[in-house]
Amino acid sequence: MTFDDSGGQPILAYHAGDEPGWILYVQHFQPFPMGVVEFDGVFEALANANRFLESPLPDASLLPIRRLTLRCEHRPDGNSFNLEATMDEDGTLTLRGHNIGPLVAYGEYEYWYTVTAEHVPALVVALGGEPGTDIIDVMQRWGSGIAALEIRQVIEHSGIEYEFGDHY
Repeated sequence: MTFDDSGGQPILAYHAGDEPGWILYVQHFQPFPMGVVEFDGVFEALANANRFLESPLPDASLLPIRRLTLRCEHRPDGNSFNLEATMDEDGTLTLRGHNIGPLVAYGEYEYWYTVTAEHVPALVVALGGEPGTDIIDVMQRWGSGIAALEIRQVIEHSGIEYEFGDHY
């Protein structure tokens, strides 16, 4: 089940792995282990889950921002090329590049692409991910270095709404 299936509503799932228990998934938040492990039946499990859901969720501003370095190349000729993806608390994705060196126009170039949360699911699919998959995980599968630069091409040519900015 994905957030597309639930209309963006929270998803409650039982995890039976190494640390069994109920996990609450809320879009744009890290999963919340609920500590509900033992129960005598489904009704007790649901009652425990409901008690957990009645508690306020953590403030999104206190949750970690997710980052992924897609390119971090420092060449002996003095050029460096950096590209980082950041998922903000509100689900906005920013792809930020910073290039420095003699091969770079004016010696330094910085650029960024911003995809708002409502358009990130379309980008997941455009990058070959399954609907509901975390965009940072999908980008990580693309790899790093030159291959990561193709993500920019997908953003530009997929028809997904984005904002672009740059400066020298």
